[in-house]
Amino acid sequence: MRTVPGRFILLLVLLAVVVAAVWWQQRHERSDDTVGGSAAQAVRTVAVFPLVARSAESQPLASGLARLLAHRLSGNGPWRRIPGQCLRIVEGRGPMWTAESARARARELGAVAFILGQVDVAQGQVEVEARWFDLASPEPGATARAQGSLRRLAAVVDRLAEQLEAGRIRAEQIRIARVAAVTSDSLPALLAYFAAEEHAELGELAAAEEALDRAIEADPQFALAYYRLAEVAQQLRHEERAAQARQNALLLSNRLPVQERALVDLWVLRMRQQTQEAERGYETLLGQQPSEWEAWCGLGELARQRGDEARVREVLERVTSILPSQSDPCGARARGWLQ
Repeated sequence: MRTVPGRFILLLVLLAVVVAAVWWQQRHERSDDTVGGSAAQAVRTVAVFPLVARSAESQPLASGLARLLAHRLSGNGPWRRIPGQCLRIVEGRGPMWTAESARARARELGAVAFILGQVDVAQGQVEVEARWFDLASPEPGATARAQGSLRRLAAVVDRLAEQLEAGRIRAEQIRIARVAAVTSDSLPALLAYFAAEEHAELGELAAAEEALDRAIEADPQFALAYYRLAEVAQQLRHEERAAQARQNALLLSNRLPVQERALVDLWVLRMRQQTQEAERGYETLLGQQPSEWEAWCGLGELARQRGDEARVREVLERVTSILPSQSDPCGARARGWLQ
């Protein structure tokens, strides 16, 4: 009986140690997130600019590989990406992004880090190099290089991302997900998808729709291709196609990148006429991702439906400031709200 109080005291001591350890860890994490008053934002948004093609054979992959890298980083730990549509070269800024012009554009869009790189393809092999820049530093904080078979693009991008992430994400925050898990591991499907993105951003919507059809034919489980097809078909006023593509994207939503998945969930709310919940969802998303133009478009369309012209104009101004080109079909979509 004499040992019972001793064991009880020991139990209390161990419990106190555990409580203290948990408190210290939470306090430490909170301090990490608030150092300088903006560190929470500093680990949130990264802009992955189109890669520079080092050969004609590399050109079709330049912007597409940048998107794959952005998808790989987005949602892994604290990172989120700037939409690729916002990172096309802005008129008057030269033929390609330099570190200085990319830094200025990333700052405009609210990013705190950006990535520049280049790609070379030769004899069925692909080599990708990338440099990570923190907005506050003139020198790259990390440099990465990966190479491999062109048919294993996902694996090459994964290796590149792992090098860029080293030392930037705490071990407990890392959530490794292969690019193929949220895109496709079919090379024909990926190449068709890359082509579709280029067509769409140049306003060539019919060509984009056809390329997305080819991507889906090559990989019927390509959720992101269905998602983009829904967008393109909607802009072409192919309402039936758009609805079916969205439904397919929803069925495959576990294979969508994190940001597209959030937008699909909000689309579901709109289809259910839960407009207030959808609007709050868009506003929450924009609180985290101020440059997510699709969320701005969602808000604008909801405002148009209820006849709030002042809100439509406010959203239109924001969308046109985010998208770099007046000829971009997404900007045209926004400008069409007031016509």
